Amino acid sequence: MGRQLDNPKLLENVIAQRARRLGISEADMLAEAEQHPETIRVLTELAAAREVSPVQVLRDVMSNVPQASYPGPECLLPHEFAALVANGELPGARKDHLRLCEPCRALAERGKPSPERVSQFKRALRTKKLRRREETVEAYSG
Repeated sequence: MGRQLDNPKLLENVIAQRARRLGISEADMLAEAEQHPETIRVLTELAAAREVSPVQVLRDVMSNVPQASYPGPECLLPHEFAALVANGELPGARKDHLRLCEPCRALAERGKPSPERVSQFKRALRTKKLRRREETVEAYSG
């Protein structure tokens, strides 16, 4: 999807795309935006300070946002992440992609907790079990 920075209906397009992404109507999207007018206020103030239109400020902001390329056509699929977590392995070509794709690599790393996180979890679990045991003893003792 290319940027439409030269489109005079940029704001309307942004609203339409966001409404589609959220699965709501454009009218509901606008009603929601009216409940949170902070963005409109900021755009209006920036526009006044720069002596340009709010749409121009929006264009400027959008032109400085990096174009998202994730997920790409080669990115790992959910079942591949699940297999990686379960087995610790991927086929060769998928390993190559994982090595080269930062977002996929970051997601894969989240599937394998660090030894420190595992220790924290085990400590929390032991603490919870001890608390339950104490509560049970108190309930039967009292």
